[in-house]
Amino acid sequence: SVATARWTGEMRVGPAQPGLTAGAPWTHPIWEVHRKVNAQDPFNDGDLRLWTDPTGYWGSNSTPMSPLQGGERVSTGWEGYLQPAYRNRFTIDSVGRIYTIDGEGRLREYNWQPDTRTWRNPLGDVIDTGWGRFDSITASGDGVLYARTPAGNLFRFQYDHNTSTWTQRDKEAGAGWNAYTSITSPGGDILFGSGSKKNGKPVVRWHRYLSEFDAWAPRDADGLGAVVLDNTTYGADTRLQATPNMCSLRR
Repeated sequence: SVATARWTGEMRVGPAQPGLTAGAPWTHPIWEVHRKVNAQDPFNDGDLRLWTDPTGYWGSNSTPMSPLQGGERVSTGWEGYLQPAYRNRFTIDSVGRIYTIDGEGRLREYNWQPDTRTWRNPLGDVIDTGWGRFDSITASGDGVLYARTPAGNLFRFQYDHNTSTWTQRDKEAGAGWNAYTSITSPGGDILFGSGSKKNGKPVVRWHRYLSEFDAWAPRDADGLGAVVLDNTTYGADTRLQATPNMCSLRR
């Protein structure tokens, strides 16, 4: 269940349907770091917008949604995550927590309270430091984070929110991950990477970490993830998103 973000002038911080056209209603919230579209756009660069569609009304509309339709401004000051160097330094886990790496290399966690429509802490809770060494983070479950260095080394972390402690830190998860321009997850230690090519064509690749064996599921012959989608339609730079709670581990 991979979807692509194709709304002009915006970046996704969460799941998105392809263009939000007819027949594509959703129930999971969409988070958007906004980039101002034009002078008529009432939103500014760096506005964090929350999109919800519990009725499926938008998905039943006969025309694609405009970037200015819907979307509630719930925070400001996120414009740094529109910069190429920071665009992969945020992610959402399976229960809706937003994680970011800030300019000082601190890992922050943001918790939106839907009942009161407020933030538990608008500035985000600092849960770790020293994350400036990573250029990409991807949540893949409740408190599970994968972090990549610019050299392409991947590390697995797991944070226990009940005890506010790390149950796993800096678990080596392989090299070569800089082959991807973006990495996303539907949960369950499954990662999708985009930006690589197969036979000269952009593709989407699938990875699955098997924690019980401390190993990855079999990969493609070229050493990268198994090819699951020809991405020629959208191109190698397309940022993928998957609903972050679609998959979970069964014990």
